[in-house]
Amino acid sequence: MKKSPNLFYLSLCALFIIFMIVWCGSIYGYLLVYLVSINFLSLLFYKIDKMISKVEGFRIPENTLLILGFLGGTLGAIIGQQLFRHKTTKKSFQMSFWFITIIQVSLVLWWFYGRS
Repeated sequence: MKKSPNLFYLSLCALFIIFMIVWCGSIYGYLLVYLVSINFLSLLFYKIDKMISKVEGFRIPENTLLILGFLGGTLGAIIGQQLFRHKTTKKSFQMSFWFITIIQVSLVLWWFYGRS
């Protein structure tokens, strides 16, 4: 049975984000560093998966790309999809991705405008 590289890629993301947060050292910068990091990683993973798709080898699982978006990397994912023309025509992936995006936008709008 072939092992999924999902855990490996997510572990790399976690290590990079932890490094960036520790490096920042400021309570106020944690959220900003996290969001910049997760979006950068999301964009990078779309680029890597697109490059790998042109040759044979392990691909980054779709679940990993969706998890990165779910964890806050939605903007990086949107840029990566458009910039690299990757995962833009796969309907099942797009439905899942935009469902996550709509939930995130709804939560942000609720946070800023709906709380009283």
